[in-house]
Amino acid sequence: MEMESKHVLFLTNNQVERKPELNEDKQEKPANGGRSDKMKAYNKLKLLKRQRKKLERQEVRMEKEMFQGRVRRVVSFFHRSTLANAVLKEKQKLLDLPPHKLIQDVITRWNSSFDMVERFLEQQAAVCAAQLDQKIRKSMKNDLQTLNEEDMSTAEEIIQLLRPVKTATTIMCEEAQLTISVIAPLKSKLIEHFSVCEDDMPLIKEMKQTMAKELKHRYTDVQEVLNTAAALDARFKTLPFLCKEERDATFKNIINEAAHLWDQKEDTQAHDGTAMEETHTTHPSEEACDDELHASEYVPVSKKNQSNGGSVWGHIHC
Repeated sequence: MEMESKHVLFLTNNQVERKPELNEDKQEKPANGGRSDKMKAYNKLKLLKRQRKKLERQEVRMEKEMFQGRVRRVVSFFHRSTLANAVLKEKQKLLDLPPHKLIQDVITRWNSSFDMVERFLEQQAAVCAAQLDQKIRKSMKNDLQTLNEEDMSTAEEIIQLLRPVKTATTIMCEEAQLTISVIAPLKSKLIEHFSVCEDDMPLIKEMKQTMAKELKHRYTDVQEVLNTAAALDARFKTLPFLCKEERDATFKNIINEAAHLWDQKEDTQAHDGTAMEETHTTHPSEEACDDELHASEYVPVSKKNQSNGGSVWGHIHC
């Protein structure tokens, strides 16, 4: 009870004096009031920046999803409708385009989305002509005719951005080739490809930043092994994708490893040679016994019997 009374008395004596008749800026403030205000202003500004970035990211994601969704709806319509597919083939013949079918993507596989957009751009003229045909115009919904020039330019930028990634994925999936020496050069090339330019669209800029950020954290724990594998590959032996310091460090590690393996080989050979010498070395008494044994083999049988008590196999017991 006494401690509580002291605490209440301390708060009463040290509380800020309230003066309602004065303006807010003239009110008495705590000793650290200036610092707390600056901290509040900084935190508020930081929160606003974070919210702004989050909103921009959401807008870019929505724009991307809306674009892919519009392309997906068009492709799905031509896959469902037999009449629309037949009209598309007619337009392909008239426009001298390859008779390729539109590709339907799978949401969980980004490669399929790339293939869908790439094929859609290839057949863009035929698709637009088929959409304007009177045979299928009545059966089409209005939301299918929302692809404009801006959408086409966005699709071209996306394909140009993702084509090296598709090529790298194809190379890494080839089982007939050794791929460990290709990882470091491909990673460096892709990160360079994802560098942001000033004239990039907001969607392309966001995609580049996200993909570069995710790729930089890959294979960091085995980077030295990947650089060594690339240096031992004749295609990348000069390591053009590394800076001078990293190249020198990689070559130094290779030299040190080669010297260590050479010393280990010499030690093994020396140990094997010593073991062989010990195997072939015999005691003098054993050599004398062997000499007597070989000499007795050339003694006539009669002498052998005399020297060994008439036993023909007496030389075995010497």
